[in-house]
Amino acid sequence: MTFFCKYKQLSQKIRQRYVHDGLQGGFTLIELIAVFVLLSILSIVAVQSYFPLLNDSRLHGAQTLIASAQTQLSLEFARRATAGLALDTDSQPICQWVVIDGADAAASILCTGNLDENVAITATIDGKDVAGAWVSPVSSGS
Repeated sequence: MTFFCKYKQLSQKIRQRYVHDGLQGGFTLIELIAVFVLLSILSIVAVQSYFPLLNDSRLHGAQTLIASAQTQLSLEFARRATAGLALDTDSQPICQWVVIDGADAAASILCTGNLDENVAITATIDGKDVAGAWVSPVSSGS
């Protein structure tokens, strides 16, 4: 019997704690403002860390374009060398074989030089320029 009496007293104390003169419980204005301020601070921190990530993504995308152009130039050099074709061809049409896909992708690639010399490669993604080079196996200035 004493267990049930203590249980009843405990439940009455809990009820009294959460029911204040019949008023409904809820959040106070200060609590709501504090939560709003904390969420605002968290969103500011998140936005500030987003932009460096976006720039890093553009940089890595441009580096990937350069690597793709270098691969295309190497493949075309090998094809022309094994077929006995001239190597003094312009590199820009070969670099254009690199596919840049995306509905709103603002990316471009520019190659200057011939396959029998070093080729300068410039890749641009959303205004972020990255320069690279492809060294021809037959160039004397490697």
